[in-house]
Amino acid sequence: MENLFQRFSNPPSFNIQKILKFNDVKPSTQRHLKNVYTTLFAGVVAAAFGAYIHLMFHVGGLLTCIATAFTLGYLGTTRNENIYDNAVFQKRLGIFLGFCALKGMSIGSLVESSLYLDPAIPLIAFIGTVIVFGCFSFSALVAKRRSYLYISGFLSSAMSLMFWMSLANIWFQSSAMYNVQIYVGLVLFSGYVIVDTQMIVEKAENGEKDYLWHAAELFTDFVAIFIRILIILMRNARRNGGRRRDEDDRRRRNRW
Repeated sequence: MENLFQRFSNPPSFNIQKILKFNDVKPSTQRHLKNVYTTLFAGVVAAAFGAYIHLMFHVGGLLTCIATAFTLGYLGTTRNENIYDNAVFQKRLGIFLGFCALKGMSIGSLVESSLYLDPAIPLIAFIGTVIVFGCFSFSALVAKRRSYLYISGFLSSAMSLMFWMSLANIWFQSSAMYNVQIYVGLVLFSGYVIVDTQMIVEKAENGEKDYLWHAAELFTDFVAIFIRILIILMRNARRNGGRRRDEDDRRRRNRW
């Protein structure tokens, strides 16, 4: 009884450093992760700027989608260069920011459509994306190293199935299949955040410190989650708007 009283009277101290220890990764890996997330933040800002450019000049479309894929591939080819050289780094940083800006232009039409429904939808979708991405990435960092890498095979198989479903939906035009693609896709890309985060840690522990490419991988996951949350919010807004119109029509008929 006395020991129980002492335990309640002297609770264990809260140590935030133990929580943020990130599985005892090397200090160099922790610095690498800091660079990755700082670069990711810059990429998100560049994507927001790209979406704004589309809203102003309507330049997003098929060409920007092709340019997005080209710049990402070009960034991958530059990994063979001396990434620690300042001139090479500046060139690769420009390619990365260009990739993010083009991606923002490519999804600009979707953002524009959401603004017509409700101007608050893009902001809500962005906040939701940050929360989802942050929670899954943080859980990957504090979990046991390599503990989630085994699900990469499942995610790849599920993504392959989603790809064939999207092709089939072009012919069948099934709303149920479309809903599966949206919601299951959101779950899959959330899982990719965990896998990619732990993969980045392992690569950094083995000496691979290309944080521009690692930030590009996480940026792809971030945008994929944002698009799906945005579509879900847009569908809910349309559904609620249709219900309001039906209620208004019903009230008008009751008046007469």
